[in-house]
Amino acid sequence: MEGQNIVVEYRDAQSHEERYFELAAELVRLKVDLIVVGGGAGTVGPVTKATRIIPIVMTNVSDPIGAGFIGSFAHPGGNVTGLSSVSHDLSGKRLELLKAFLKFPASPFSTM
Repeated sequence: MEGQNIVVEYRDAQSHEERYFELAAELVRLKVDLIVVGGGAGTVGPVTKATRIIPIVMTNVSDPIGAGFIGSFAHPGGNVTGLSSVSHDLSGKRLELLKAFLKFPASPFSTM
């Protein structure tokens, strides 16, 4: 329950990009256990510059590999994880999973 076993520290730069690093540095000084960053790469970048130790959970970054936040989807490395809207890099894996699913004996689609 918030306030009993978890404390949530909210920060909002109100779309002032120059404040992202300042707010992230403030959270680092507070020694938070985790930083969740909403928004795209422009928001996540300054937070990754503020800390390489505290785990960062990003949301809605279209190309975290291209932005340099993670090494790869299989082995992200570093302290950044989260959600990505990138799909073209995952198409091959999706096809591989679909083929494996169709070959699985218990699949209702295996007789198609």
